[in-house]
Amino acid sequence: GAAQNGVEAIDADRLVLDLLTPAQVAEFRARTDLPITIWVPAALDPGEAALEQVRRELKVYLAAPAYAAMFRRAGLFEADAIVTQVSALGSIEQVRERIAEYHAAGATTVALVPVTAEDRGGERRLDALGGPYLGLRAAVIIRGRAAETGDDATLVPAQGAATHSARDNRSHHT
Repeated sequence: GAAQNGVEAIDADRLVLDLLTPAQVAEFRARTDLPITIWVPAALDPGEAALEQVRRELKVYLAAPAYAAMFRRAGLFEADAIVTQVSALGSIEQVRERIAEYHAAGATTVALVPVTAEDRGGERRLDALGGPYLGLRAAVIIRGRAAETGDDATLVPAQGAATHSARDNRSHHT
């Protein structure tokens, strides 16, 4: 709430969010000038096993009353609808479009968390987002272990943003 946002502004140097829609990220952007990182499940051309993995992970969040209420306020009531709104799923073009939506909403960095049920280690997704992706508001894609959660992630910063690679413990500027 508002009180928590005040504490964040005093004590934090960035805001890390998880499983939110681009519109929800925009709401946070309206309340803070801190850099925002959003963690987003991502999969190229997901099949049923990949979608089920995201649903299972989402159910953990939906068990928390605050998350369930947040999704209801956003007009999202069914797990499948929430999955499509908080993930980057589909063709490479659809994944790129979702990343761009998060950047347009105010995210400084989009951390793509691989959905690995059908793409072990997210390697197919990482390869697809290589070189050609760099022209879409990002200059660096970092492969490495994400320090905050222990999950593998691809960090896609907006141009001009600083990011941190957990693997080599150095800041990278784009």
